[in-house]
Parts: sequence; C-alpha cells; structure tokens
Amino acid sequence: MDSTNGPLTPFEEDALVCAVAERIGMEVLRSESIKVTDEASLKRQGLVRSTPDYPKIRRLLNNGIPVAGVERGGYEYIFRHSRKETADGDKDSADE
Repeated sequence: MDSTNGPLTPFEEDALVCAVAERIGMEVLRSESIKVTDEASLKRQGLVRSTPDYPKIRRLLNNGIPVAGVERGGYEYIFRHSRKETADGDKDSADE
C-alpha cells in the first residue's frame, strides 16, 4: 500500500483496516453511511417513522432503487472482539 501518491484507494483502505484489526485480534464490520439530505422527501416516500428508516433505505439502495433525499457516503468501520477460542478451548472472556 502506497499512500505517498495521494489518498488510499477504497481497496487499499479496506486492506489496511483489516490488517490492523487482525493485528489487534478484532473483527471488522463495514457499513456504508447514508446521509439524509431532504427528510421531507423521505417522509413523502414513507421512509420516516419517528426517524429515517435506515434499514429500509439501505435495502432500496442496495437493490438499485433510487431514493430521493439521501446520499451514499463512505464506509464506516466498526471493530469488535473476535470470537476465537483460547488455547485451552474456552471462549474469550470478551464474548461472555
């Protein structure tokens, strides 16, 4: 990975995040962020309960259906403890 020529490509960024997570014994969850630009438009489309219905909006976008009032953002990475077993066969205490 060579960031000397500018920002990392999405592939380089993902590979770097995964390498760091592996080094510190964690798993990586990825989520593409969604930015609401027009909540009134989402309300007219039935995509707002008390807050925007992000799971439904994400499903629509992932199925190629345009949703007025939102923009896709970059990826957000979430690190969590992995569920690897210890040498004695017990689950990590972080999983209990």
